[in-house]
Amino acid sequence: MAPEITSWEELLWVYEEFDDETEDFQYTQIAKVDDDKIFYCEMNKPKADITFQEITASLARIPDDETFPPWPPAFSIANAPQELPPGIFINGLK
Repeated sequence: MAPEITSWEELLWVYEEFDDETEDFQYTQIAKVDDDKIFYCEMNKPKADITFQEITASLARIPDDETFPPWPPAFSIANAPQELPPGIFINGLK
């Protein structure tokens, strides 16, 4: 279920697409990130004519496998040894 939108500031982006040659309006792209979930929609009206209820009803979740593709099987991960040699340190995040 898409999150309920109540303000423009809640959205990741709102982008109006125009034709390069004619400069005619094409559509509006809208994206929202909620926790680790991404929601997206395209609407065939300008931002000024879109209501928050329409955005909430139109947003659809992008599946995780499209956003975070599976690790390719040809790649392998090297594991660090349990005990590191003397003088070797691993810095943690600050």
